[in-house]
Amino acid sequence: MKSTNVLLVMKACTCTPRLSLLVVMAFLLGFLGDISNRWVTNYCVPDCPTVNFQMINNPLLGRCEFLGFYCMTGNYKQGCIKSYLEEGKANS
Repeated sequence: MKSTNVLLVMKACTCTPRLSLLVVMAFLLGFLGDISNRWVTNYCVPDCPTVNFQMINNPLLGRCEFLGFYCMTGNYKQGCIKSYLEEGKANS
């Protein structure tokens, strides 16, 4: 029942113009590695990369989008354009 309530809360969240929705999901692992608790927190932020350099602003949807763990540059239309992994191959 908790997950249903969380999904309803996520759908209802919007930010004022010029702010993007940043959704933070957290999990608490139990002793055996199972997920014993999870929660979602929403923030309205003016600039997603300021909060996390792997996030970009999507002005069409009004939310932050994750580019990937190894992404150096990207945009909301094309996603990750250049990653650290590709950079490492080029320098070796």
